[in-house]
Amino acid sequence: MDTVHTMESMLNLRVHIAPVGFEIDRVVVPAAKMKADLVYLVVDKNIATDKSTKFQTEIIKKLKKKKIDSKVVYANRLQLFDIIRVVKEIILDHRDDEFYVNVASGSKIHAIACMMACMVFDDRKNIHPFYPQAKEYPCLLYTSDAADDSLRVDLGGRRIIKK
Repeated sequence: MDTVHTMESMLNLRVHIAPVGFEIDRVVVPAAKMKADLVYLVVDKNIATDKSTKFQTEIIKKLKKKKIDSKVVYANRLQLFDIIRVVKEIILDHRDDEFYVNVASGSKIHAIACMMACMVFDDRKNIHPFYPQAKEYPCLLYTSDAADDSLRVDLGGRRIIKK
């Protein structure tokens, strides 16, 4: 009987959901380390003004290199309920799979919306919100707060003004 249970769990996908902000490693590194089968990238619906497009392109390229499938979904990054709706729909479409929802890769609105979307479901045993620790990344990366101000932030939290 144990074999049936094992086989059943092997058929489930490990689906990551990650808002795209101004960081690459906070999406790619956890997806690789946690052996994601599929990564949904939540991208701003307003493509014309979206400043994270180059990050999205790089994330997709790095995931493909690691043989991880990715799909892009769109939500208005300023609308909490639109992001919740998109994340909820992804979970409903793959309800039997394991979900890992990245609450660190986008803006604060993304983080709140992703957590709320995880809490919508009564049965949450296969939904796992997570926050990749910044200390694991040794390089300087843009964060969503700093990028709008044309500042850079090291991953220890100090602001460094670009000259």
